[in-house]
Amino acid sequence: MKLPFSRSVMRSAILSLLLAGAGVGFASVALADASAGIVVSSPAASGGGSWRGIAYGNGTYVAVATGGFSRVMSSTNGTTWTTRIDAVANEWTSVAYGNGMFVAVAPSGTSRVMTSPDGVTWTAQTVAVADWKSITYGGGKFVALSNTGNSAMTSVDGITWSTPVGVGISNDWFGIAYGNGVFTAVAQTGTNRVITSPDGITWTGRTAAEANSWSNVTYGNGLFVSVASSGTNRVMTSPDGVTWTARAAAEANY
Repeated sequence: MKLPFSRSVMRSAILSLLLAGAGVGFASVALADASAGIVVSSPAASGGGSWRGIAYGNGTYVAVATGGFSRVMSSTNGTTWTTRIDAVANEWTSVAYGNGMFVAVAPSGTSRVMTSPDGVTWTAQTVAVADWKSITYGGGKFVALSNTGNSAMTSVDGITWSTPVGVGISNDWFGIAYGNGVFTAVAQTGTNRVITSPDGITWTGRTAAEANSWSNVTYGNGLFVSVASSGTNRVMTSPDGVTWTARAAAEANY
């Protein structure tokens, strides 16, 4: 099977894994191109799941999926992956690492948070019932955001969570990141498709560079970078989460 991109690009994609909203069955792709040096240690990883989130911590990469037989996999090098058993068979959409703990969230299920100190053994945690879509860690706390519940909750350890608070804007919030002392979230709908918060509790609406379906955001090298599944310019950047500049993506991909 010939893949529609180079092997070097694929290796890079594994490490960055900008999968939110992509709906790509990542492990299936990896298994199909063994010549690229990518190995998944169990065929269970190709059981129909869409790998949607990834985090790095404690020398380990952890990816989570919305479906499939094994909805977690881990790797110490980004090349060889081992499938793991999730605490609950939920649609895990996002994972973050902080304070010695991996924490994943889901939009449905009885236990919509699960935690792991090593990415291998996972424990279900009880949280408020909401459509938890994304999570990040920064400023000494985890902050999880609800997609359609328009609320946020915080936790120091990923186990005990605060009562959810409203973010004040009814959008489909899909991605969240922390940087430069600010939590920044992006949405696929609405007038103000960006919100920022210094603490994960009080949120302020911001104007996105364009009214695109913004599906994810990350922070590094002094810059927030967000990607969208639609629009003319499907990338936007900001040094502070407040003022955003539209950028041209390499291709008009989802």
